[in-house]
Amino acid sequence: MRAWKPVLGQGIWIAAGLLLVAAAAAAWLLLRFVPRFTPAPELWRITPLTFLEGTGAAIMLVLAGWFGYRLLATLTLTYTLDRNGIYISWIGNRTVIPLTEVQELAVAPHAVPLPAVPHRNVGYYWGRIPLGSATPLELYTTLPPAQSTLIQTTHAIYAIAPREPESFVQEFGQRRALGVTQSLRPTFREGRLFFSAFWNDPIIRTALLAGLATVLLLLGWLSFAYANLPPTIVLGFDAAGVAQDLRPRHQILWVPMLAISFALLNTIIALSIFQRMPTSARLLQIGTVPILVLFAVGTIMIATR
Repeated sequence: MRAWKPVLGQGIWIAAGLLLVAAAAAAWLLLRFVPRFTPAPELWRITPLTFLEGTGAAIMLVLAGWFGYRLLATLTLTYTLDRNGIYISWIGNRTVIPLTEVQELAVAPHAVPLPAVPHRNVGYYWGRIPLGSATPLELYTTLPPAQSTLIQTTHAIYAIAPREPESFVQEFGQRRALGVTQSLRPTFREGRLFFSAFWNDPIIRTALLAGLATVLLLLGWLSFAYANLPPTIVLGFDAAGVAQDLRPRHQILWVPMLAISFALLNTIIALSIFQRMPTSARLLQIGTVPILVLFAVGTIMIATR
């Protein structure tokens, strides 16, 4: 078995630059957001600008995490070859291409026009691109597709960029001439380090987005309504319907904070059980959404009494 690292391309610098920009933007927004909550709670000034700063900081942190992932994926990207297949691996993920299914291995330049897709060059060119034929183009390359080494199989075309493409092609020919010792199937195995299978699950992703939208709508509405709330709000009534539990208005913020904590706890539980019980993890995430809606309704009812 022999391994090749990819050619150093522009994508790694793009990922590093975007990571620094996102991290700097997140730090700047947090430096504006956090001091708003350092005085006594009675003096907190919650405005739409506060909501925008907090949301912007969260978005920048998520983007910084994604750019960091793309950078780490590029640094760990490796092409491995043995008598049975070609293996493309990064951060615990691995794509297996059986040698028996490889129809052609071609080094650039290519006669067939290929898409440039510069927007996918973050770390390295990634993703699946549909071509004119039914065969898709799978990108695992640090170079533009037209300059990459192409692996033509019966089900897809893979674009890679080993540092020594000629030696890769030569080694491929030698390994193929020896014959396979084990029959493989084209597979993609998602690594467990970043729970890729969980985040890529369409049902879970939809539930997470729905829950996130609910929380953001609630916080956005509250940022507009907070300044108009009285100094004390009613959180309880007696049997006759008379208000008896008056609290400072800042305590209304604990309701959405409790909702966020509940959603995070459910997500952590779903992450921990997804490999063993994926259906239960999906149901847990789906069930989180209506509960978040109830939290939102409760907050609005408290604020409008």
